Amino acid sequence: MGFQAWRGTFDGILLERAKALGVEVIHPCRALRPLINGEKVIGVATSKGDYRSRFVVDAAGGQHWLGKKLGLKINFFSSRLIAYYGYVEGNCLIENQRPAIIADQLGWTWRAKIQPYLYQWTRLNFSEQRLASDWKPEAFQGMVTKYKTRSADVTWRLVSPCAGRGYFLVGDAAGVLDPASSHGVLKAIMSGIMAGHLIVQLVNQDAELLIETYSQWLTNWFEHDLTELNKMYRNHPHPPQFITL
Repeated sequence: MGFQAWRGTFDGILLERAKALGVEVIHPCRALRPLINGEKVIGVATSKGDYRSRFVVDAAGGQHWLGKKLGLKINFFSSRLIAYYGYVEGNCLIENQRPAIIADQLGWTWRAKIQPYLYQWTRLNFSEQRLASDWKPEAFQGMVTKYKTRSADVTWRLVSPCAGRGYFLVGDAAGVLDPASSHGVLKAIMSGIMAGHLIVQLVNQDAELLIETYSQWLTNWFEHDLTELNKMYRNHPHPPQFITL
């Protein structure tokens, strides 16, 4: 079921590595709007002033900040899906404590141990039925709720084009699938690496070609994962109505 990383620790490792490589981190700071010259993105206006650059990389997640500001098309491939997630603390009494994803009539539940005595769960209903604020998986009943239950919009969607003159979209800023696709963190990191690699290459190569290369690469990856997710949900005991049959 993959590696279970504590997000705060993992984010801290990435941030410190970026600083060590010379990245200037400006925090707190809020992006207000992209700076545009003609049809090219040339920077970002922020709460701390304007920052100009050859390329803007939007890694701000599934709100699609830059895509919406530029009026890019967002293509949808499922009905609206909301994933709820939370944490519980204590001694889990189930014998098998390995990560598990459990299907049921309404959707699925994922659970995993992520730290000593700390467990995470994620719940996805195929309908838009809201989860009760005190809900937790049956296996975690009697354990102490650690943090407030949160939610995320995981409706299947892809922004098009995910790269253009002066910009790249990476991770969920480019496309979103629900957590059952299983490698959202990997896709975020790899798309960021690819965008950085291509930006370096732009010094000596044709910009339009490299932008198209990135867009096609990320679109192909999304479509592959979309196909695999449809296949998986066809085998669900109660398949959602939105899957491609």
